[in-house]
Amino acid sequence: MHTPHRAPDGRGGFTQIFSTTGFASATGFPLSLEQAVVSTSTAHTIRGLHYSSALSPRAKYLTCVAGRIVDVVVDVREGSDTFGQHATVELSADNAKSIFVPPGYAHGFLALEDSTVLHLDSEERDPEEEFVLNAFDAALGIDWPIAPAEAHLTPADADAPTLAAATLPHIDDLQETISLWKDMWVIANEQAGA
Repeated sequence: MHTPHRAPDGRGGFTQIFSTTGFASATGFPLSLEQAVVSTSTAHTIRGLHYSSALSPRAKYLTCVAGRIVDVVVDVREGSDTFGQHATVELSADNAKSIFVPPGYAHGFLALEDSTVLHLDSEERDPEEEFVLNAFDAALGIDWPIAPAEAHLTPADADAPTLAAATLPHIDDLQETISLWKDMWVIANEQAGA
């Protein structure tokens, strides 16, 4: 999670939500962005839990620019020591926090009020390699602040498989992507003379 520096003044303010240099120094590898998407969600909408396959791994960096959401990230990498575990954080326009979702993790959020979320993605979305988990799967243990009957879900999200029934990426299949990112960072630093 990233909490940006904010610079308010009499006119309003300025908040830098992402920088490639800052991200790389915090994580050890770069995040090259290929797509930016803005989603709007009415209160009680749940989007997700979405993840991509190891054939088309996609990282995401998200910020809530209007409203307030409960953001959830689940480790779906088979073979991982933290497989099936999740983290939950509130993102809002007021706190200006951002969250990074690496490949091999499912992501979703609940709009606590009408909300707008900025998604920065490392790859363009490939519908053939995108999958979804049931957000209300009891095995995940996610404590959503609303009941399933109150949630606004797409039919695909509502009918999504559980963690036990889903097709999931294996951690070994994702190591190549992570190594490639680190190699790209080394090459970029060498070219920049760093």
